Formats: sequence, C-alpha cells, structure tokens
Amino acid sequence: MIFITLAARGFMTAGEKMTKTENPVRPVLVTGSSSGIGAAICAVLHDRGVPVIGVDRNPRSSTHWDAITADLTDPAAVLSILDALPDKLAGLVNAAGVPGTYQARNVLAVNFLALKEISTAVAPRLDRGGFIVNICSSVAEDWSDRADMLCAAIQENDLDSVMEQFAGEIAEGAYRFSKECVRAWTQFQAAHLLPQGVRVNSVSPGPVDTPILNDFKADHGVEKVESAALVTNGFGKPEDIAHVVSFLASPASVWINGTDVVVDGGLQAARNVGPMGEVSRKG
Repeated sequence: MIFITLAARGFMTAGEKMTKTENPVRPVLVTGSSSGIGAAICAVLHDRGVPVIGVDRNPRSSTHWDAITADLTDPAAVLSILDALPDKLAGLVNAAGVPGTYQARNVLAVNFLALKEISTAVAPRLDRGGFIVNICSSVAEDWSDRADMLCAAIQENDLDSVMEQFAGEIAEGAYRFSKECVRAWTQFQAAHLLPQGVRVNSVSPGPVDTPILNDFKADHGVEKVESAALVTNGFGKPEDIAHVVSFLASPASVWINGTDVVVDGGLQAARNVGPMGEVSRKG
C-alpha cells in the first residue's frame, strides 16, 4: 500500500507549472523518516529551515514535513514515490534500512537495491550543488578488501540475480554485504555525477540507540555491541548522526565528495589501536 501526503509547502509535484513570479523552495527527500536516525535527520533539516519530504513504511511521525508512506521492498512503491516528487530536489538522504534479523531478501531489497534505484532516479532532479547522503554502517569498514566483487554486485538491478550470484557473501552476513554495497555504490555514483556537480557521500554510524538497537544485538552479538558501548562511554544518539548529515547537506561541505564519514565515538580507533595504546615520540 502506498499513501502520499504532500502538503503545499512552496514546492511543486511533477507536472505542475511555475509562474515567473514564483520562487520554488526545493525540498530534501529523506527515506526511513518515521523513527530513529531518519526522523532525527528530518528534524535537524527542518530546524535549519529546509523543507523535507519523508518516506517510510510506517505512518508519518511528525506534521512538520510532508510524507510518503511506502514499503521499499515493493518495486511498484519506489516508482510511485518518484511520480509523487517535485521535478527538482535539493538533495536526497537514504536513511531507510533494516537490520540483519530480517530475511536476507528484505535486507538487500531495502538497504541497497531500493537505495540504488531511488538514487539513480533522483539524480537527474538535482542541479549543480545538489547532494546525496547514504547512511551506511561501521560494519562495512573493510569493504575495499572485496572491492572487485562489490563492483560486480552493484551493477545488478534484479534481486533474484543478486541473491543467486552472491549467495556465499550474503550467507556470511546479509546486513554487512548490503552496507558494503552501499559503500561501493557511493564511490561509483560520486564519480559518475562529478560532471553534474552533485556530491555523493556516506555516513557510517557505530552503535546508535534507536528502536532497532536490540535487533543489532541479536544480529552482531550482544557482547560485541555492549562492549562497544563500554569503549565509547555509551551508545550514540540519532541526533549525533543527523548533525553530520546536515553538514554534508550544506554548502560548507562543498569539497567533500565520494567520502565516508565514520561517526562511532572513536570505536574503530579503539579497536584498531587500543584505548591504552601508546604512540611513540621522537626527541
């Protein structure tokens, strides 16, 4: 089921005509907008005065921005979302995602294939200075070790084909594989959109206190997730991620492109070096 609520907030849906005296305000499309990181991103952008269109399978969580209720596992829903959007957008934030406790097909469908389809379709609606930000994950930090395989994976558009060709990698962890695909896709699309002047970056959170935190504990292991919180003195908050996304959506980040920003409270540094590790000094 697809339910669309687009109030009149100064922008136009596809097909509407603008008079010479109108100055349209271009909104930002945010997927996964009803809770967690996605909702926090919508709130931070709204507080900046940026009009937002949220997309989520659950009903809208706020009356401050417009909403499209749709299930991203349904290819028809993705097409309907695009039909409901304005001709021009300021940017896109792909925050929708499901944890690894879901069926592998749904994990791949939402976390990567829908993200890829929406990003590809929205890109022509972004003028020079536009942006795309993909919410990735710190579990994908070693994606470059499998870059050749991932470059092949991101060329696929059919879910059945992905499930068949990369069954081994998916069996090792559908969630990690989906987020590694996001990292590879971010690099690919950033390079592809350089001539258009559209920036594409990703943000990789560590453990964040959201409604699906327990799912991550079940998927990655309670001890591993809880120990991460001990290292970083607690879990991150959705707002911690949202403010970084807001920066990447702003002109202040104009020279940041094709980059992944890790927002994990120092977790990777602690695991790579150790919180008590010493750096040798000369002199």
